Amino acid sequence: MLGILELIHTTRQTGVLDVRAEVPYTVTFVSGEIISGGILDWMGLDALYASPLLPESGTFDFTHCLVAGQPLGPYGHLTTDWARVSDEWEKVCEAIVSPSRCFQGDLFPFDGQNGSSVRGAARELDIPVFQAAQMVVGALKQGRLWPLDRYEWDRLRLQPAGPRARVHPVARHLIRPPIERC
Repeated sequence: MLGILELIHTTRQTGVLDVRAEVPYTVTFVSGEIISGGILDWMGLDALYASPLLPESGTFDFTHCLVAGQPLGPYGHLTTDWARVSDEWEKVCEAIVSPSRCFQGDLFPFDGQNGSSVRGAARELDIPVFQAAQMVVGALKQGRLWPLDRYEWDRLRLQPAGPRARVHPVARHLIRPPIERC
């Protein structure tokens, strides 16, 4: 996968790389620079870093198309950080299962009656999801948090409109008119 990213970067391509792996994700390029990426509707650096940089299996498809945006950062720094976080993210997920899983305990913002998800805590604390997940792992080890049998899937909604709908196959499918059946 890293070789594919390098090829798109060095040949200054513009378009969307669709990676169909255990965790499917997309990476959007403008002139070889990464401007966006994510898993379904979870977009941005957090989502990109949660995507496996070196998936064990899968396929990819690069579609040349007109997209616009600013680079998320210098390509070399971005891919280096992605590699580091991708390795660590796998270990963190062994403990938290999912960033949408809810936890409760004596640590803000998990101290409320319903606790909070890792993703919700990241929003509340204005920190990256990965950083919130690392905080939860530490608090779990200290016994300050415990997992609940609840996930905040309702916060993960596809937005089947706007520029994202043109580049992601799931979103494109949602905006197609229904097929009439006989």
